[in-house]
Amino acid sequence: VFFFKQKTAYEMQRGLVGSEMCIRDSLKPTPQLITASLSHRTQILYSPDISFIVANLEMKNGSIVVESGTGSGSLSTSIARAIAPKGHLYTYEFNSERAQEANKDFIKYGLSDVITVNCRDAVKDGFLHEPKMSHIADAVFLDLPNPWEAIKHVVEVIKKYGKLCSFSPCIEQVGKCTEAMTEQGFIGIKTYECLSRNFDVQPVTLESLSKKEKEEKQPTPEAPGNKKAKNPDTKYLAQP
Repeated sequence: VFFFKQKTAYEMQRGLVGSEMCIRDSLKPTPQLITASLSHRTQILYSPDISFIVANLEMKNGSIVVESGTGSGSLSTSIARAIAPKGHLYTYEFNSERAQEANKDFIKYGLSDVITVNCRDAVKDGFLHEPKMSHIADAVFLDLPNPWEAIKHVVEVIKKYGKLCSFSPCIEQVGKCTEAMTEQGFIGIKTYECLSRNFDVQPVTLESLSKKEKEEKQPTPEAPGNKKAKNPDTKYLAQP
């Protein structure tokens, strides 16, 4: 839910510059607003998945995070807000065009001090493009078509007792990734499915409920030629 401050006539008059109005009370970019405004170069993650990932990887101010599969940068912006100002995100994208566009977005939203974009194939070349990357990460996130092939590189950058999350749409990918994690010595491996459902809550009076129940209990009239009504005990649930 977003709240907008209503301007007074005096504020609006003072904000007039020529024929244009200067909007002083603009909204500060939030991860939700940034996600909504991003150019969808790839499929993106939304709030239910993002919040679950950030919470379970225990990202906080000062955390060092490695991400492979920058894509459109939806998750990257949320990670940056969670770990700023003392933390840092190193994100990897093998597609040079997507890496450049993501970097432009991070600069536009004032996140370039917290995010470093690397154009590199993490599956093939790993994460150790600099010596400082060795065992630096508190958390690693993978959004790749073949994440199991990157697990051997994850152990080179993740800290002892660090956390790893791999996001995959297919259970076959999950199975292969779980096997690779086990082979590399990861423990406490769990699989989750995160779902979100919207509800439309409407006030209903007891009188209307009683009326509805009486209507439902009335027998359905028999059709001509039929010996009994069709489904006289059918019950209906209120739809959201």
